[in-house]
Amino acid sequence: AALQRSQVEGVAQAQAEYDKARSEVEASIEKECEFARALKAANAEKDGYAGNISEHRQKLMDSQKKVAMLEVMAVSQRKMKEFEEMRKAATDAAEAAKQGLIEQRQREKEALEATKQALLEARQKAKEAVAAVAAAPGERG
Repeated sequence: AALQRSQVEGVAQAQAEYDKARSEVEASIEKECEFARALKAANAEKDGYAGNISEHRQKLMDSQKKVAMLEVMAVSQRKMKEFEEMRKAATDAAEAAKQGLIEQRQREKEALEATKQALLEARQKAKEAVAAVAAAPGERG
């Protein structure tokens, strides 16, 4: 009877240890499953962020391309404006030179007319002087 009781106590103790170990193993398995779910969720979130990062990088590159294109267009527009200003300045200078030439020709024409008039007046005075000299000896004599 004591042996049987000792065996029953041993079996009960072994059963208790087994149940305790089993519950610890089940708890560990449950924790491991929780960690696996958390890891899976973290990996999914990381993959989502990786997709977002890739998308944002693409948007950044597209924006940089647009900025570069706008800079090129601005430089081109500025050069075109400079060329237009240079063309206008050259046109204005040519017009001023043309006007200066016209004015110079007009002054030369006026000077030539004045010279002709002065020459005619001088000839007229010379004729009058010759006529006066020619008429004067006839009166003396």
